[in-house]
Amino acid sequence: MQMLMNIVMGGGQINPNQIMGMFGNSPQMQQAQNMMNSGNDPKQIIANIAKQKGIDQNQLNQMASKFGIKL
Repeated sequence: MQMLMNIVMGGGQINPNQIMGMFGNSPQMQQAQNMMNSGNDPKQIIANIAKQKGIDQNQLNQMASKFGIKL
């Protein structure tokens, strides 16, 4: 989650080689890369992942506010 927050703070610009180097070529990383390359808003991607993990919007907003992010 923190990695995704950093992406949002950085304007959504990511270096795929750097991420792949950190996490390897796992199916989860391939799925994450596909989501980021889909052209969807990174904030919406974060909200969708949080929802899948059982994190409600209020909790997500609280976590994001710790990083100075408004979702």
